[in-house]
Amino acid sequence: MVSWQWSEQRTPVVDVHQHFWHVGTRGANEQGVLAADFLPEDLGPQLARSGVDATILVQSVNSADENDRMLDFAAQAGFVAGVVAWIPVDDPAVAGEELTRLARQPSVRGARCLIGRDECAGWRTGPVRAVLAELANLGWCWEVVPVTEAQVDVVTELAAQHPDLTVVIDHLARPPLGSGDPDVWRSRVRRLAALPNTALKLSVGVDVLSSWQWNPTELTPCVHHALQEFGPERCMLASNWPVINLACEYHRAWQDLDRAVADAGLDDTELAAIRGGNAVRYYRLR
Repeated sequence: MVSWQWSEQRTPVVDVHQHFWHVGTRGANEQGVLAADFLPEDLGPQLARSGVDATILVQSVNSADENDRMLDFAAQAGFVAGVVAWIPVDDPAVAGEELTRLARQPSVRGARCLIGRDECAGWRTGPVRAVLAELANLGWCWEVVPVTEAQVDVVTELAAQHPDLTVVIDHLARPPLGSGDPDVWRSRVRRLAALPNTALKLSVGVDVLSSWQWNPTELTPCVHHALQEFGPERCMLASNWPVINLACEYHRAWQDLDRAVADAGLDDTELAAIRGGNAVRYYRLR
């Protein structure tokens, strides 16, 4: 394995959201083009073609086995700069075990667990706050995708209670592409951005990609609104590979997302931050 490197004279380009898996490890979540192996040797050439230097590998299954698989993948792929592991914030006993185990792994830089639309209601409890406090102590990010108003309520409350914890909102907080109320989404983004310790991934999630036909003309206004609310210092480019294959191939998605950012009228320093500088800072990449 050759570890990823970049010149100190240039800010690296970092894709902050991608997955690896072997077919059969994700159960009922596998569908159509996603029911296949997606491995480092599949992504590497696409990164090179798109000018991406490194990635953040993110969990896609809620299990400790998933953490072991990701660590193995990260060791194989010289371009993986950090791992966002599975940590069940609502189960402090299991979370404690995984935190103790993974704290010894320098590649782990954040935590996430997949949630449904009806989950998070009980996350205001003390045990959840204790787990989030430990994430902050480790210097890890906490990633989450709030897609309902109730979930936004919980996430904003927890972010306010843990100002030292970086809360990363995945997939543009479910933009109204194909379906959804644009005003509700704009309000959701505004509320999340009001917390100074939140950041946003400029990417598209599986529920949108499953039903929406890829269209940069529709995507660009959502990216611009997110940039307006969060500012260029709190946004990061992400592909969501291989889930993005539901709508288009990696290179096109990366180009369209990058162009949407560039079309916002940002200067070179701001563009470099969104393309990778913010990732280096938030995930404390070495």
